[in-house]
Amino acid sequence: MADPLQHPEVQFEAAGVRLPQILAILAGISILFLMVLFATWRHFRPPAPPNEQQLESYDFPAEHLPQRPHLESLDDAYGARGTRFVVKEHSLEQRLHSYGTTHENGFVHVPIERAMSAVVENLPVKAVPREEAEKSFGLLGGGGTSSGRIYEKPPAWWGPQP
Repeated sequence: MADPLQHPEVQFEAAGVRLPQILAILAGISILFLMVLFATWRHFRPPAPPNEQQLESYDFPAEHLPQRPHLESLDDAYGARGTRFVVKEHSLEQRLHSYGTTHENGFVHVPIERAMSAVVENLPVKAVPREEAEKSFGLLGGGGTSSGRIYEKPPAWWGPQP
């Protein structure tokens, strides 16, 4: 006999997921979590201390030690500059201020002062008088919050205006 509180056309859907399926999914997630946890622990655990055999293999006899470095000081005990350094610097300085040949055939080097004056004489120079620019550079409210947005009139560097 039908339940008097239910309408005869009302139907119920069967449960799609049951408790054993939910427990199986949770168990799988737990196993996966434990595997990741174990792998992380193995990767970041502190190394084991070396045993006696490993420690003995690190002992080297004294004759195998490297030689001490030999560094040449720029100043010797008497206060004079290191000879190699001074000679090299002096030769480079002399070359800057003298005439001579180069390692390339057909080329020579000239003193640096002469080279600079020759280059300055041949540089093209634009003979245009430059006006002193105001601080605002023609901007409305120069230096204010609208600076760089609105011009009072087109600036001279903008070019000819139609």
